[in-house]
Amino acid sequence: MLLASLVDDPSNDLSEEEAKEERDRLFGILEELVEWENSNDEGVLSRARKEILRSTRGDPPPVLGGGSSCVVQAVQVV
Repeated sequence: MLLASLVDDPSNDLSEEEAKEERDRLFGILEELVEWENSNDEGVLSRARKEILRSTRGDPPPVLGGGSSCVVQAVQVV
């Protein structure tokens, strides 16, 4: 959920075909993240961190939460 919220859609900067390819690549990362076995996989988490940092120009916003699973995601990904 955090990845989808923090990573920009590529359609702003690319042609329609290039945006589709990039979107597919990003969805691939998202699909890996939702698999329980990957919840502590440093390779998967690293790819997600890289995309978040790229979209936020190296300055991701603070993630606030009230004890939900978003906080767990934030600790793992950000």
